[in-house]
Amino acid sequence: MLPEQITKIEQRVFLRGYQKFFCETLTQKAEDAWNKRPIEPFAQSLAGEIAALKKLKDSGVLSDVEFERAKAKLLEQAEQRKIGFI
Repeated sequence: MLPEQITKIEQRVFLRGYQKFFCETLTQKAEDAWNKRPIEPFAQSLAGEIAALKKLKDSGVLSDVEFERAKAKLLEQAEQRKIGFI
């Protein structure tokens, strides 16, 4: 193998690793922001939590897919704990 080819392969491996690291870092930052968000009094209910997620989606912090996943997770947790249901 020529040194030029090794360099190109190494560059591809490096870029793939960097892309993975970058995505993981963004995901972690979004999760940290969500966990550290100020919880408004109305947000303590299930509807309030979903409204807070919608605010994050509308402001561009969450994508449509991330919003749907987070909402599904909240609904699943609510069903398991019966949160927000009488």
